[in-house]
Amino acid sequence: MDTSNDARREVARQLNHYAYNELEGGSLLKTLKAVTGATSWRGCLTELAMLIKPNECHMYYDRKLDSYMCTHCGESLEFISYGVSRHVDKDYRFCPSCGAEVVRDGE
Repeated sequence: MDTSNDARREVARQLNHYAYNELEGGSLLKTLKAVTGATSWRGCLTELAMLIKPNECHMYYDRKLDSYMCTHCGESLEFISYGVSRHVDKDYRFCPSCGAEVVRDGE
């Protein structure tokens, strides 16, 4: 299943639709299968869990580029703050480029 932010929004849109309209065949399971594309209740739960938990990444310092890099999207994390160029803070919780959750060693 696609776990991009667009995919999350689309699943949320469909779930909101069914919250106020009739379920597929009157069944919650059939509706969740239709929304997630899963074929079983376990598959539905797995797909929804994948959408809820954000992608994860690590930040590493690339000396050649003199910048921090995201292991998920590969973007250089240099940005402008208050008119001064500086590198991304190592304490970022999410990549500002792709939105992946930054995981530290031991987490």
